Amino acid sequence: MQIDKLTVTRFLRTVQNQVCGGLVLDDAGQWTPLEQALDKERRILAHLEAGEVIHGDGDRWIPIEAALSGDGRTTPLSPPDDPSAFDSLRSGLE
Repeated sequence: MQIDKLTVTRFLRTVQNQVCGGLVLDDAGQWTPLEQALDKERRILAHLEAGEVIHGDGDRWIPIEAALSGDGRTTPLSPPDDPSAFDSLRSGLE
């Protein structure tokens, strides 16, 4: 599939106009006001800082201890294929 220059130019202009208008793409790929996206991020961070993780389909927060112990979940946790993949993340938190 080949994309012509005019299509790319229109796309870039649309993105620029949306961003200059104070909009960003949310996790669902929809344009949303920046302040609304920041509020959502703040709420997520508050949960994470409180030691909670999203459970199930993302509609419920539970303590990480409950998630790791198996309380309140319907599917078992499985270890990552390569635990060393998290080393860089872990070192960034220290």
